[in-house]
Amino acid sequence: MELFSDHDDFTKLATGFSRIERRHKRYMNRALAENGVTGIAYSVIITIAKRPGINQDQLAEAQGVDKSRVARMLRHLELDGYILRELHPEDRRNYMISLTAKGVELHEQIIKITKEWAALISSGIAPGDIEAMIRTMDRILQNLDS
Repeated sequence: MELFSDHDDFTKLATGFSRIERRHKRYMNRALAENGVTGIAYSVIITIAKRPGINQDQLAEAQGVDKSRVARMLRHLELDGYILRELHPEDRRNYMISLTAKGVELHEQIIKITKEWAALISSGIAPGDIEAMIRTMDRILQNLDS
């Protein structure tokens, strides 16, 4: 049987992914509004926490967004006291980005909120089904990248 032989099945899958993503953004934006963190800024914080010293180009690539968008976001995060940008000691054109103490606190809050979201959306779903969805999604992304 051909997968997605019925256009409605494909549409349902694509629409479902989109709806889940929009609801996730709303959930995170609401939960982090008091910190002034919206959009993909919470994802940027997570990436910086995992890769202290990352530079702006690497961050843009990791987020899948253009460099100018990351630059604007980093400017706001720096002004709000969440990140620190320091010149790279060997490449004065590059900045190493890391979290401040305030940024570390925000990261901990983001992880807590993310766990709450995960519990909410996975309620009643068997762990094996979640693993199968992740494998399937990864395969779809591989197909798109090839």
